[in-house]
Amino acid sequence: MLTIARKSTLEIVPADEEDARTLERLIDLYCYDYSEFDEADVLDSGSYEYIDVAQYVKKKTNYPHFIKYNGKYAGFALIQKITDETGTFWYLQDYFIMRKYRQYGLGRKVATRLFDSFQGEWEVRQDATNVPAQKFWKKVIGTYTNERYRSITRKKWDGPIQRFNSGDFYDEDRRQVI
Repeated sequence: MLTIARKSTLEIVPADEEDARTLERLIDLYCYDYSEFDEADVLDSGSYEYIDVAQYVKKKTNYPHFIKYNGKYAGFALIQKITDETGTFWYLQDYFIMRKYRQYGLGRKVATRLFDSFQGEWEVRQDATNVPAQKFWKKVIGTYTNERYRSITRKKWDGPIQRFNSGDFYDEDRRQVI
């Protein structure tokens, strides 16, 4: 069982082109975990090949980050800056905390740091089939915003979506360098 040490370190580290292979492997773990909800299968290559990570990390509107706990990889966050008919916003495309690190508050702490660090409008989506993610994000975003977020829908998305402006809830005492 993982115990959270008093002097533990939680880091959110930007991923770049040199980190593409590591990120690709973590994304495969995420896809394996997520296959419970989307029923995806491994391809003949032995990978899910969800995204072209080498291209993803190069794109200027993508902000991939590793999540590390005590220097060890604990997950990742893929953030995009999107502009569409609703405006410009930060989109949390994918978010993964390895099972070993769940249930200790790391997911909430990382999400809060990300929201504080990337100021502005946010959009967080969950698939209709992923009930655990829906519960997690409703609680995290509800707490972060004091229940002042908007629930929206999109034509090409089946599931809940929350929109909020992190600048409205920024807390200088809570902010830490990521």
